[in-house]
Amino acid sequence: TQRYDMEHATVPEDIIEKHVVPAVHGFFRAIQLSKSDTTLQDTLRLLTAWFNYSEHESVAQAVLDGFNSVSLRTWLQVIPQILARIHIQFESTSRLIKQLLVEVGKFHPNAILFSLYVAARGDHPERSQAAKAVLAKLHDLVPELVEETEVVSRELIRITLLFPEMWHDALDTASKYYFRQNDPVEMMRILQPLHDRARNPETLREYHFVQMFGNELATAEQHVKHYFSADLAHRNEAVMHQAWEVYYNIFRRIQKLFPDPKALTLKDTAPVLLQCRNMHLAVPGTYDPDRDIVRIDSFDPVVRVYGTKQHPREMHIHGSDGNKYTFILKGHEDLRQDERVMQLFGLINSLLARDNETARRSLAIERYPVTPLSSNSGLIG
Repeated sequence: TQRYDMEHATVPEDIIEKHVVPAVHGFFRAIQLSKSDTTLQDTLRLLTAWFNYSEHESVAQAVLDGFNSVSLRTWLQVIPQILARIHIQFESTSRLIKQLLVEVGKFHPNAILFSLYVAARGDHPERSQAAKAVLAKLHDLVPELVEETEVVSRELIRITLLFPEMWHDALDTASKYYFRQNDPVEMMRILQPLHDRARNPETLREYHFVQMFGNELATAEQHVKHYFSADLAHRNEAVMHQAWEVYYNIFRRIQKLFPDPKALTLKDTAPVLLQCRNMHLAVPGTYDPDRDIVRIDSFDPVVRVYGTKQHPREMHIHGSDGNKYTFILKGHEDLRQDERVMQLFGLINSLLARDNETARRSLAIERYPVTPLSSNSGLIG
């Protein structure tokens, strides 16, 4: 079918029935007969066939027929790929994806909720809406876990990027959109959420920042609103430049007034986490369907900040098993890419384990849990 795809705009239904549908059935059969640690390759191939020909009802029906023939655990290892297509435009496939995610979330909520919140908070409107729809259904099934995941992920993001850091990064990015690409709309798409948040500070650090810069931020926002109030042909660039004079002054003062901290306290940055005790939510990255769930017991009140360029944080979570789990909390990076790399390493390790020579020498790539929290932050460890 790949050669046919290259030579023709669309693949006729008889080709789909002759090649793709049997391939889907074959992949399901292969997954059904495989050992649990060797199914990733076939599952990825199944998803490729499904998503590449998702507009065909016969393919969607073949996938639906196969769902009950494999364990729900099959899908745990490919959640990133499924979520990447949750907003697919073809109704039958979109409905199947949401149905699958709800079923997985019903029985394995700790394996999927953090990833769903990443999609729900993302910049892609259709994907965000679809993820929120799944979360709403899961809230009816496992309300405590959904609510705890929302709180923990939100507060961890708050620690990852402090308000001054968020403004500093946002102003740097927004300036490039305006001055280099002449795109004031994209500029405000980046800055407006921070303006909105500045009107409702929630932590001591955020209150402190707003006390220092609130008036200037309001002035800059007024200039921008004045700029956009005119129709496109009569917008006054001098007004926008006035706004950027204020923004630039804020940018420079942030660098001077907020030196890099050596440590942060939850009391100042994420006080809600201090109240999070004896949770139902599993410690991030520890969920294994074959083992007892290690739940979050509490968070260490102090977070260490490394002095490297991106200032990653080191934090500790106490588990219900009595152990302390150490994590690196990273901002300014999309850890979804790291998550995919760990997935690839897992596939490589399964291949190494199946080869007699590499298995005899115990060759394997060391992996570590990666839990994305947003498009630019996440946990490692």
